[in-house]
Amino acid sequence: MKAVSTKIAAFISCLYAMTGLGVMAFAEPSHDILSKFVIYGVIFLLSPLLCAYGLWFRKSWGRIFTLVFFLFQCVKPFTFLHWLPFYPPISLGIPFGDFTTGSAYLLDIFSIVMTAYLLIIWKEQSLRGD
Repeated sequence: MKAVSTKIAAFISCLYAMTGLGVMAFAEPSHDILSKFVIYGVIFLLSPLLCAYGLWFRKSWGRIFTLVFFLFQCVKPFTFLHWLPFYPPISLGIPFGDFTTGSAYLLDIFSIVMTAYLLIIWKEQSLRGD
């Protein structure tokens, strides 16, 4: 039972990465967005897969890397989202701010819930001594 919560978080990270792969697979490639396409793949495909690997095999760096990854996804500046070729694969975002001046932010509820879940996992595992 003690590894189930980590496996669930790894499975969700893997689903996040596969959704990112689906977004990239059905996009029309173009030479002018190739660098942004690669950066999108690193952020929303490779990073979640690395998170899933670290969590699944219970690596100590896996919890930290996954926590930092989802923590950075919690609040996204609209200018960053506008620069990427696609929006994040799974985003339950709530926009706030002024979109006319470009100073708006997207508060991602999914990432906040994942961060809270990972903190609970970390606390439980530190109490058990894992």
